[in-house]
Amino acid sequence: QTKEQIQAQLDHLQSQWKLEETPIPSLIASTHRLQSNIGHLQQESTNLTSQFNINNSTLQQTQEQNSKLKKACRKLYSHNRKLVQKLQKKKEDSRHFIRTVKDFVSQKKQEELDKEELVVACHEAMLKNQMRHQGRGVSASISDSSLTGDASNAGMGMGMGTGTGMGGNRARTNTAESN
Repeated sequence: QTKEQIQAQLDHLQSQWKLEETPIPSLIASTHRLQSNIGHLQQESTNLTSQFNINNSTLQQTQEQNSKLKKACRKLYSHNRKLVQKLQKKKEDSRHFIRTVKDFVSQKKQEELDKEELVVACHEAMLKNQMRHQGRGVSASISDSSLTGDASNAGMGMGMGTGTGMGGNRARTNTAESN
């Protein structure tokens, strides 16, 4: 039976009986309040269901975004680790390069010192040789240009060998002294 049918039956009974004298009028009022409450509850249930669906959809979207963000964070973290490793390698390469350059500069300075020592030794040997020749009465003329020029070339004219480093200086000096 529908609501209208029940209401029609109640109205019919009320017209036949004196319902005011029975508890039926309060029962009818309670039924009306109950029906009104049911309507409100159904409306609220519909609203809550709708809100639940919206919230559920928002939750799913948020979870998807969270998943994407986690994936992006993992990629960025991995990329960052690779960059840190590259940076460390570049720093190590830079340190190695600096050490190599410093070693090269030090080697070149040492070579310059050795060359200067060689020049000085050749000059000394030439002067000793000249003094020895002048002391014997032999006229050995050495031009000023040979004394101030390339000492290794002047030394070669006097029968001295060419060598490099400190050992070569001693050999030339010994050779010059033995002449």
